[in-house]
Amino acid sequence: MDPRPYSAIDHATCLALLPDLAVPQAFFVLEHEGQILACGGYVAASRESVEIVQYTVHPDWRLQGLGRFLIFYLLKQIATLGSIAQVQVQCPPDASGFFERQGFHQIAPGRYNKKLTVCA
Repeated sequence: MDPRPYSAIDHATCLALLPDLAVPQAFFVLEHEGQILACGGYVAASRESVEIVQYTVHPDWRLQGLGRFLIFYLLKQIATLGSIAQVQVQCPPDASGFFERQGFHQIAPGRYNKKLTVCA
């Protein structure tokens, strides 16, 4: 699996995965053998918080660990920002269990939060 930053040539494929795609400034794709299997990004919610947005895994590739791989890749990218203490995500009910297994905690219906800790 090769995570990499999104580029304009990825737009049609990502749009097929996310019909309401609004590409955030920090957006990545997970590619394998030239095929985009997942995508996701984040936006600043405040000086100390970001929100994961536009996150999905291709339906044919779900339940194989790719979602977890991409989430941890995004968290690693977010950690490089330095001042971020919390990561939030809004998700549909059928994805809530996934985010809970990744260490996110429900803060409101459909909203989850994870404290970001970085070990030096």
